[in-house]
Amino acid sequence: MMSINRLIIALFVLSLFSCVTKVTQQKVANAPFPTELYVGNLSWKDLSNGLEQGDGQVNCLYHLVHFDINTEGKVHHVEAKEYSHSGGLSSTLAAVQQWRFEPNTELRKGIQAVILYRKQGKPIVYTFPADLEVKAQESVKVDETRLPNKRVPPNYPKRAALNGIQGEVTLLYKVDKDGIPTDIQVTKGIPPYIFDATSINAVRQWRYSTGSEVSLQSATIEYELMDTPTACRF
Repeated sequence: MMSINRLIIALFVLSLFSCVTKVTQQKVANAPFPTELYVGNLSWKDLSNGLEQGDGQVNCLYHLVHFDINTEGKVHHVEAKEYSHSGGLSSTLAAVQQWRFEPNTELRKGIQAVILYRKQGKPIVYTFPADLEVKAQESVKVDETRLPNKRVPPNYPKRAALNGIQGEVTLLYKVDKDGIPTDIQVTKGIPPYIFDATSINAVRQWRYSTGSEVSLQSATIEYELMDTPTACRF
C-alpha cells in the first residue's frame, strides 16, 4: 500500500445543451490553437437518473480525448482516453470531429483535449500538446519515515479558479540525500493535466530532512474552492 502525503489547497473566490454547442477554449502553451470548437449534447437529468441510489447528482463531468490533425486543420482518429462519467461521450467525440485548426505543413498526431461540462455554467475546453503524458500508477513502497520539513503550497491556477474547477493531483518523486525532491512525475490528475504544472512546481520547492540514501515519496495535492456552491468536484 502506498503512503501518501496529502495537502489541501483551499481558495476563496468571489445548462443544459440540446444541440452541438460552440464554446471558447482555454489556451495552453505549446498546444495547437483551434479556430473552431464545439461540444456535445448532455442531459443532466438523464445522467443523474442513471446513478445508483445515494450517489447524488451529476453536476460536472469531463472527457479526455485524443485526436490527430491533418495538414488542412481537420480532425481525424478521435478516441476517448479517460472520463469521469460516460454520459454524453459519443456526442463529445462527434463534436470534436468537427473542430478545426490552422493549416500546417505537417500532420499533428496525438493531440489531447479535456472537455469539462458544468451544469451551472458553460462548458470549458483545454487542448494539450501530444508530448504531455502521465506516468502510469505503480505499486511501489515509499519511505514513510521521511517527512517534509518545508512544504510550499501551489498556486491555484487562475483559469480553474475563475471557472469553478476543483481537483487533485498525485505525484511520485525521489528525495536525494540532501532532502531535495527530484524526478517528479504525476501519476494521477483529476481532471487530467489542469493542475499538474502548479503541483510539480510546488513539490520542487519542498524540502526534507537529510538522509543516508535516496528515498521514494508520494504526495497528493487537493485543490478546493471555498464558499463556491457551484464549484466542480470530479
